Amino acid sequence: MLNAPFTGSLGGSYKHASGLFTALSYSFSQSYFMTPQNTAKERGDIRRLLDARLGWQGRHLAVYAYGRNLLDDDYRTVSYRITQGLGFPQAGYGTSYGELRRIGVQPTSPRF
Repeated sequence: MLNAPFTGSLGGSYKHASGLFTALSYSFSQSYFMTPQNTAKERGDIRRLLDARLGWQGRHLAVYAYGRNLLDDDYRTVSYRITQGLGFPQAGYGTSYGELRRIGVQPTSPRF
């Protein structure tokens, strides 16, 4: 039996008349089972993600700095069993992880 985790998010944005803007979002997800077997190896991690954006928007150009997963939270998104054969020498488990922390700057054309 799969369980439904408690999840929540909170975010907001602000834009000043000068063109400066900021946006911030935080999301949380409780641990959950990823397969019907409900084994510990197939359990998803608690996830805490903080994203932010700070920039300036003019009439013909916008520039912003952004950060994704600023808390650098490591979390599993998928866990699965691997069976022997099909190129795998032995049975075991495979895991995929969520996006790593990413920070950058980007120019773009503003949205009208």
